[in-house]
Amino acid sequence: MCKKDFVKRFNKANDALKRISFYISYMKKIFLFLLALLTWQTQAQEALVQISPLGTQSCVAQTFYGRDSYGAIYSGENQTFTKQLDKQIWEYKNPALGTISNVILTNPLKIILFYEQFNTVILVDNQLNELEKISLSELSTPIIASAIGLAEGNRLWIYNSLTNQLGMLNLKNKEYKVVSTPFTESMAYYQSDFNVFQWIDQAHNWYSCSIYGKIELLGSAPNFDRIQIDRTQGLVYCVNQELFYYSRTDEQKTPLNVAKKSCLDFRFKDQILSIFTNPEINNYKIIAP
Repeated sequence: MCKKDFVKRFNKANDALKRISFYISYMKKIFLFLLALLTWQTQAQEALVQISPLGTQSCVAQTFYGRDSYGAIYSGENQTFTKQLDKQIWEYKNPALGTISNVILTNPLKIILFYEQFNTVILVDNQLNELEKISLSELSTPIIASAIGLAEGNRLWIYNSLTNQLGMLNLKNKEYKVVSTPFTESMAYYQSDFNVFQWIDQAHNWYSCSIYGKIELLGSAPNFDRIQIDRTQGLVYCVNQELFYYSRTDEQKTPLNVAKKSCLDFRFKDQILSIFTNPEINNYKIIAP
């Protein structure tokens, strides 16, 4: 090989090495840029969820049912339902009905106690005086309830497991009206307010139903051990003792870095996250996007 050909090949090889080196350097910059962008997005997402501690409340109980807008906390111990506000304590007990399955605190002046085993609903006032007892088995329309909620217009949301349909019971005349088509999947969790009944089914589909019977698919819920719905905008859920906020709009989850010992249960309502650790409740203000 002549010297001229050798120099030509050497220059070509050198040019190829320079191109490879430039390509590697370029890809490295792209990788670092994407990594920085991902880190920034994660930090920005976390920054959007604001967490402020609100102090603790004493609560020694087997079950924590929630906290109302007045700061009263509700709990259960040995079939006794308890309301505690500052140093005042009220109790309701009906041992003949067994264990309370759910407590509806939508209206603190009309609290709903659901005894699923006996298919019975008890209404109590803000001092836990019994207002009314409703045996759903004795209504003119056969009902076996597996979900209860308080709706507007002095009505109850009731999911009838006999028909797999959601309906509303008028508390005055005890008439039951079906408002939904049959559910295709069983419920893993439900929650309601005056105007909307929401549920997550076993396939993790998240739905809402209005008082007019309009059903809407809101999205897909993440895996959870326990969960609370933040109206229709998001979810606060616990998995493996870690708490997260899940935004429905951008399908992003954000860790809630709150000081906690052992989270036995929690409730999230009106931007207040209450974590039950026994013997206390840790309260936080959560402002989510």
